Amino acid sequence: MNRSGILLILAVVCGLVAMYGVNLLIRKRQEPTQMRDVLVAARDLKAEEVLKEDAVRVVQRPAEAVPAGAFATFKEVEGRWLRIALLADDPIIEGKLGPKDAPPGLVARIARGKRAFAVEVNEQTGVSGFILPDHRVDVIQVKNPNGNSPTEAETILEDVRVLAAGTTIVRPEDKAIQVRTVTLELDPEQVDKVVAARAKGPLSLALRGVNDHAPVRPKPKDVPEETQTILVAARDLRADEVLRPEAVRPEPWPKGRIPAGVVTTPAEVAGRQARFPIYSGEPILARKLAAPGELSNIPERPRPGMRAIAIPVDEKGFAAGSIHANDYVDVIWTGTGGGAGQAGPASSAPDAGPEGRLILQDVRVLEAPAAARGEPAKAGTTVTLEVPVPQITILAAARTTGTLTLALREPGDHGRFTPEETIPARSLTKNIDIHRGPYAIQRYQMVRMVSPPNQRESRYEEPPVDPAAIAAHRGQ
Repeated sequence: MNRSGILLILAVVCGLVAMYGVNLLIRKRQEPTQMRDVLVAARDLKAEEVLKEDAVRVVQRPAEAVPAGAFATFKEVEGRWLRIALLADDPIIEGKLGPKDAPPGLVARIARGKRAFAVEVNEQTGVSGFILPDHRVDVIQVKNPNGNSPTEAETILEDVRVLAAGTTIVRPEDKAIQVRTVTLELDPEQVDKVVAARAKGPLSLALRGVNDHAPVRPKPKDVPEETQTILVAARDLRADEVLRPEAVRPEPWPKGRIPAGVVTTPAEVAGRQARFPIYSGEPILARKLAAPGELSNIPERPRPGMRAIAIPVDEKGFAAGSIHANDYVDVIWTGTGGGAGQAGPASSAPDAGPEGRLILQDVRVLEAPAAARGEPAKAGTTVTLEVPVPQITILAAARTTGTLTLALREPGDHGRFTPEETIPARSLTKNIDIHRGPYAIQRYQMVRMVSPPNQRESRYEEPPVDPAAIAAHRGQ
């Protein structure tokens, strides 16, 4: 047999097979589809509605399209009620009906293994009344709402079904309802959690969207960073200021952010000077500190309206070597009557031997020499004080007529002055006139001590200008 014959035979066989298949398909389509009776809703039905004969009807549907649990006659569902609302022509199936011989209500809505638990709500915590039965909510706990620590909130339960809003267990159509409680469907462990949370603070509900059942990913909690105690400035420190223990304070600082060269002990800063301004709370760094005396001779500058004046002292003129810049002291003058009379041309008073006088009180120290830091005083050592303009002449006269001694005041005693009534009754005074320019003369009083030390401040006055003295000065 040649090749053409073989191809002809194959074509005939394929044609016969195709004809047989088409014949089977036509026969199958001509066979009648098997139909079944199915009970469906005759109209729109509400949840909790008890089924009556006029609420349902029987329709014919293909057997393969009938859902599992469907009913065929009304007698099978007579007297039973719906768990959910149905639309017209929706099939009536077992899963959409309440239990047999159980009346409709909240108990029948609780799933096996679940519990109904009521939570108090208001307009804010209840989403303005829009939380309705069969909605899904998250439960949020508010911690410490009335305490001193910051208020925090935490989601303790997610995707919880709402069984009832107030006494409503059937969802109303397209409207909110104002209720005081919302009943949730929880398992026993969730009930315990909600009870414990409610004792610590109020609860709020957050309404979820339709078909939104995804869990919320919790945020990672902040892990406390390891700290180390360092020294920081207790107040704003000026450049050149001599540091004292109360100028710094210990403070925990994150280890990963501690700068290099930070100071950690008060002994490292005692008596040292700030090279640059250091602000309150700023770490104290070794490179910002200078050795005592390395910087300016006057660590502190006089304030507006004040003047700086240096007075000579020796090792006996300090309060046990403990005077520093920014301390407050009293200035005591001691000398002899004749010596005091050398202060001015108009001095008068008999020479009655040694005398003493508390001439200034509550004077701020701008600079203290090495002896104030426990080192031996050198000859010619001075202490720089901050005084008002009128007191400059008092110190200028006093340092030329006797010896000056400094008495250190307690920090709490700053701003307090000894009243004049404590002056001894037997104190003797002398007037010392000091030239202040060619025309005006200033007068102050010195007190000779004949009883315990006097604690009254010096008094000064401006005498009237003598025209004859002015004329004599001008050569008239």
